Parts: sequence; C-alpha cells; structure tokens
Amino acid sequence: SGLGSFEFDGNNIIETPYNQDFNLSDQNFTMEGWIYPNDITGYSVIYAHGYDDVSKRSFVFYTNNNKIRFAYNTSADGTGNVDNTDFTANLKAKTWAHIALVRNSGTISLYVNGVKVPETINIGTSSIYTVTDHNINIGADSINKPNIFSGNIADVHI
Repeated sequence: SGLGSFEFDGNNIIETPYNQDFNLSDQNFTMEGWIYPNDITGYSVIYAHGYDDVSKRSFVFYTNNNKIRFAYNTSADGTGNVDNTDFTANLKAKTWAHIALVRNSGTISLYVNGVKVPETINIGTSSIYTVTDHNINIGADSINKPNIFSGNIADVHI
C-alpha cells in the first residue's frame, strides 16, 4: 500500500535503541511522518518512547479515533504524566496523511497535511522526561502492549 513505507499488520513494530538525539527535554522539536491507518477507531501508536511502565514514560504520539493525541511525562516517577489534548486531525481510514507535531517556544502544535489544527498544548518551560534505558518505538508503545498501529507509516523523523 505505499512504496517505501513500513506496513504494520497489528503484530509488528519497529524498535530502535535510545540515542541522545531523542532527548526532547525542554528543546524545540518536530515529530513528523506519513501515516496510512487501516482503521481510525481506538488507540494506535505512531511513535513512543518508554511508554510501557509508569516510571519509564517519556512520550507517546498516537491516533485516538480520528484524532491525534500527544502524551508526555515530566517526572521520573510518572506523577508528571500529561495526556489531555486531542488534536482535531480528521483522519480518514485508508488515506495517507502527513502529520507533524511541533514544539516551538513552549507551545506544541499539530499540522495535518501542512495545515495547523486549532488545538495547542501550552507546555511552557516544562521538560519532557527522558528515559535512557528504553527503545524508541514506531507503530506501538512496546512489544507487550495492544496499541499496535494497523496500516502504513513512512518517512518518520524526530
């Protein structure tokens, strides 16, 4: 379904070892890629870092029905878990969409197919907690979780 994309069939994910380049902390960043969801109902992870244990959470970027959600943690013990914004993405099943999540000067915004959606997250000067002993995952939050993306993902960048 997409030349040069990775097909997620609900049973597979991509894992890459932690690298300092994935330390989002209080820096500006962009997470982007192309997604082709087979289905837009439920919770399906696009990217995640250490999101399988309350004390090992950094961030997760996922579809939530036809919306996009970004959850992050600001503390090592998991008490700083923030998961409160649904971005209106108007995703469609079996349709490619380019998504870009951008943190710039304390505000996190989402762009879908180059258009900024109205919702934002005011993160201010908060630091996103960095987990150094967990992989970065594409297509699921961890191997043992049921939130595996079904569809194709291509050209991911953080």
